[in-house]
Amino acid sequence: MAKIVVTALDLEMPDATDISSEITAANLEFTAEMKDTTDFESAGWRERISGLKEFTLNFTMQIDASNANWNAMWTNFLAGTAMTFDAQVDGGSAASTANPSVTGSVIPNTHSVGGSIGEVHTVSFAFPSTGAPTFVVA
Repeated sequence: MAKIVVTALDLEMPDATDISSEITAANLEFTAEMKDTTDFESAGWRERISGLKEFTLNFTMQIDASNANWNAMWTNFLAGTAMTFDAQVDGGSAASTANPSVTGSVIPNTHSVGGSIGEVHTVSFAFPSTGAPTFVVA
């Protein structure tokens, strides 16, 4: 199986603004509720089916207080406003089955600001989805 090194992640949000130059880490976490369907014929083993699905966009930005992109996300966080995003592992290449583009809407609900002495100031975000993502592979 081929391996890749992530060096050119592309993340655009809010409003199609490319924030890739400010991002140090990002991931999309997809989850599904598990619904228990265990019954008396399950022979002592749990049985489950998949329920509602969701995803969360997690990323870390390097910022300063005057950063316009951070200010826009903070404003959306305070207002509870959904934001659209477009993410791609290799932003320098066209979308393909090996390099899909994922788009969707997220609502900012976790905003973590911190830092250590002598370290770059960063902000971490965890934005859960509202609605289904779209995968573009061509």
